[in-house]
Amino acid sequence: MKCFVIALFSVVMSATMLAGDNSYRVTSDGRPVLDTSPPRTVVYGGPFGFEKGMTRAQIVELVGKDAIHTDPSRDDVLWLNTAPKSHPAFASYILIISPENGLLKVVGVGKTIDVGDDGSDLREAFEETVTGVAQEYGMPKDSFDFCAGGTECDSARFWMTSLLNKNRTLSDVWDLASNPLNHVTGIEVEAKALKTNRGYVRYVCEFEGFSQYVEEKNTVSRR
Repeated sequence: MKCFVIALFSVVMSATMLAGDNSYRVTSDGRPVLDTSPPRTVVYGGPFGFEKGMTRAQIVELVGKDAIHTDPSRDDVLWLNTAPKSHPAFASYILIISPENGLLKVVGVGKTIDVGDDGSDLREAFEETVTGVAQEYGMPKDSFDFCAGGTECDSARFWMTSLLNKNRTLSDVWDLASNPLNHVTGIEVEAKALKTNRGYVRYVCEFEGFSQYVEEKNTVSRR
């Protein structure tokens, strides 16, 4: 899993794609000539290649219609099995897209990891994800690694059991609201349990405008 950190760091680096037709250019005297210069590029530097404000149509054009999970994708939610800059440790990507303001939230769902009772492999994947994110966004503001109490906290062999029962938390949080980077205002990396022997890492990224979007949705639902 040592390659995980290096690969994750590449997720937040720029991905490029061709834009426009550069076959010809016009000289200063108005003559069209063949343009042999390198093609222009559009840079995508957000998480997994997603950028704040992207529309649903723009995203689908990038990843293709076959990437859409049809059933969960409705209203403002788009669920994909790939990304413009996908990462091999992640199985799917859940996007929250405002009709007015475009993409405002990205959730990367990690691939399922088979683990033992002590969850060591899941904890290793979590730490490597945190390290990769920290390389781009700095150290997390808050780190949570605790068990709330009870017999599940007494032994390492109950680590996954306590996580499954939501009695244990393993999560790191970046608060970038006062100084957004690439329009990112908040990030959370969290270890999640599916069973006592299976888990995954979840990566959540919120862009500027997401809090207002949630407030507006809550206001409408209370009417």
